[in-house]
Amino acid sequence: MWFSKPVLRAALTVGFLLQRSSNATPTLFRRTLSPIPVRQISSVCEHGAIVPDLWLVDGLNVKYTNDEQAQPGNASWTLTNTLTNVTEHINCPLRLNYICDMNGTPKDSGLHIWLQINLNIAALSFNQTLPCGNETTAMSAYAIGNANVRLVCEEENTSCSGSGDGGIFVDGSVSVVSIAP
Repeated sequence: MWFSKPVLRAALTVGFLLQRSSNATPTLFRRTLSPIPVRQISSVCEHGAIVPDLWLVDGLNVKYTNDEQAQPGNASWTLTNTLTNVTEHINCPLRLNYICDMNGTPKDSGLHIWLQINLNIAALSFNQTLPCGNETTAMSAYAIGNANVRLVCEEENTSCSGSGDGGIFVDGSVSVVSIAP
């Protein structure tokens, strides 16, 4: 059965919203659609807006070490922000071999990333500052999104990679906050 991209996106968004309303842990849909063209930032600057496919996580690799105090493990992946069409390679040392916490990336100082590895699941959280204010309005906006990536590990459990091809798209939920003058 063939669906156009707008119909498919609408169906996936409705499924995401219905799942969110049931207070369940969000499940991401694995899609191999090409990244969404750059959108106007002003179109997402509404409180409660859902930005479908805001981030694309691809090629997640995790390397563990036998002595995390002497030499920490490492997580790396390619991250694309489909709102700004910026792609960068993320490389993050793992504290205690399972936590990565980044306040800003080389290409985006307003992106906070949290990665926690638990057995064969990598849980990613993103908190992105959006440039929604202007000279006449004092407001700040943030998009927040979460993803779980299943890891496939080698027998020695020292190297793992994200399963699947095409990466995982992560939706962003927008919050707008007024800034007091």
